Amino acid sequence: MTSSQKPYAMIYAPDKTSTLYQQLKELESSEYRLVTTAAVEDLGAVGLEKYHSISAYIIDVMALDMPLKDIIAHISPSYIEERGVVILVGTSARLQMEKPCHTKNLKYVVLEDDPRPLRVAISVEVEEFERIQGLKKAISQYKSVVGQVTSGEFKLKTRKEAQHLSTILSMSCPDPVPVAIGLSELLINGVEHGCLGISHDEKGTFIEAGTLNAEIERRRKLPENADKFVVVSYERKPDKVTFIIKDSGQGFDFKSYLDSAKGHNRKHGRGITMAKGCFDYLEYRGSGNEVFVVHVFQKEL
Repeated sequence: MTSSQKPYAMIYAPDKTSTLYQQLKELESSEYRLVTTAAVEDLGAVGLEKYHSISAYIIDVMALDMPLKDIIAHISPSYIEERGVVILVGTSARLQMEKPCHTKNLKYVVLEDDPRPLRVAISVEVEEFERIQGLKKAISQYKSVVGQVTSGEFKLKTRKEAQHLSTILSMSCPDPVPVAIGLSELLINGVEHGCLGISHDEKGTFIEAGTLNAEIERRRKLPENADKFVVVSYERKPDKVTFIIKDSGQGFDFKSYLDSAKGHNRKHGRGITMAKGCFDYLEYRGSGNEVFVVHVFQKEL
């Protein structure tokens, strides 16, 4: 990705003496371009026109010059509708004070002397937003290649294959976007955590170091991972579509990841929470290396 193609992350920090403002240099990353504003108007349409695309918003709640809900109201509604996340940064006590602000898609990151956890959170949200936009673009550009196929089994082992298969299978549905988003989350989890054995904590470390993609490629080439796949069983019925997704891993403690509140507090790893919101039913089976999901078609009024 060249610098001209990098997405933007925008920080709203009206106080130049705040701790967050002092950490700006250390929050820079090769994965995004960081811009800072003290003008609340930049959070909306003006900001989007000026910086072309904003893929993550970060608000310093320790230096607010107006109520948080009024600041968030300046962010383009389309960004929130596109599942964009607003990261709130501050002390634990201050974040607790702001939690009554019920705007969806909020993430809370406790401000620390070490800026690396926040940089991880920004990187994850930028990548997630860009990936979702990519899925939507693909859906809008291509007609379904599934046609009249009502069932099938598919095998994959890369993130790219997960993206493509999610797009293709989702287009058998009247409303493909949530299916594509939820399915891609689960398939990518199967690739990274199941087939390649990257734990939650390890992934955070690799993101922090900017080496996640390199580590994925390294593990893909290991002999012990050569025959590991994510297997997707697909079935379309007149009123719904179902998927059974199974990977070659040992499973994980999935219960703690099904809590939506905890999911949005994680610096990364909220994909299961997002997938749960995309399907009408989600059930992990056995040790957690198999998941069954259902998307019910909405009846036309």
